[in-house]
Amino acid sequence: MKTYATMAQHQPDFFIHSGDTIYADGPIKEEVELKDGTVWKNIVTLEEMKVAETLEEFRGQWKYNMMDENVLALSHDVPTFYQ
Repeated sequence: MKTYATMAQHQPDFFIHSGDTIYADGPIKEEVELKDGTVWKNIVTLEEMKVAETLEEFRGQWKYNMMDENVLALSHDVPTFYQ
């Protein structure tokens, strides 16, 4: 999520996250065939491979986003308010 790196470069005092933070009802496939015939490969976890139905699976959706170095870096340095 390169947008988070761009935001971090501006050294904000805080970040207001308006909107969806995770998509717990949209499983991620390991591979997706693109229109040009190439294959996109996702990094997946057990929690991301199915619709979240338990608290642990829902938490796993959040953990998945924190695997991204840009999200993790911004979250480390900038207070975030979710709405």
